[in-house]
Amino acid sequence: MMLEAALLGVFLALMALMFPLPRQAAALRQASTARQTAVHLAQQELVELAAAARQSRPQESVHTGWLGPEEDLSRHVRAYEVMGEIVPDAAGWQLRASVSWEMHGAAVSLTLEKWVGAHGKGK
Repeated sequence: MMLEAALLGVFLALMALMFPLPRQAAALRQASTARQTAVHLAQQELVELAAAARQSRPQESVHTGWLGPEEDLSRHVRAYEVMGEIVPDAAGWQLRASVSWEMHGAAVSLTLEKWVGAHGKGK
């Protein structure tokens, strides 16, 4: 009888420890989805920055907001802020796209960078 009570106690303790796991899994899924969205937005911003750099050939640093279609930024569940930067160098431009959002009350951000060369830059 004592062994059964001990086993039952261990079993109940294990069940109690496993109770928060579904909530933690859901939180991880939300964080992963938010990050995937941010990576997609940053990649799209880098494409727009590359096109803008090749078209306007800036000689000084340029800071921008979201350059893509507005509906791509506004259709998500949470609010994302996208900032872009074009920094010229001797043979091309360093592009930087930063995305920030809020997750569980904390600010989260990521930055992607890409170098784009230009034939005949400065001419």
